[in-house]
Order: sequence, then C-alpha cells, then structure tokens
Amino acid sequence: MNRIIKFRTKRNAYNHIEQLMILNEFERNIDVYLAVGFTDMKKSIEVFASIVQQYFKLDSMSEALFLFCGKK
Repeated sequence: MNRIIKFRTKRNAYNHIEQLMILNEFERNIDVYLAVGFTDMKKSIEVFASIVQQYFKLDSMSEALFLFCGKK
C-alpha cells in the first residue's frame, strides 16, 4: 500500500529518505519488533536494552531490529 507523505520542509523530507535508506540496508530476513506507545528517546542505551529484555523477553544483543517511538 502506497501512501503520500507531505513534509513541511525539504530537510524533513531528506531526513525521512535517509531513515528509509538505513532501514533498507538491513537483511530482509531479520526480525523486527516495534515498541508500541511513547518511549522517552532521551534515555540511555542501557534503558532501551532493559526494555527489550523486560517487555519483549528477548536478548537485546540478538540480531533483531527494535524500533521505539518518540512523541513526534
């Protein structure tokens, strides 16, 4: 399903394209986990690792992609 995304500035569009390019570099057969809801993105990497271990019941060092959502 294609969707149209409008950006306020060119910089926002470039940031979005860069993020998609980074995600595209991952192998296609990698597990992807999405933490639904707001996550404070100012936390340290140790906090994110503990979220993975506590809520996903997974090893934070596993070869998987864990996605967290901020407010925006």
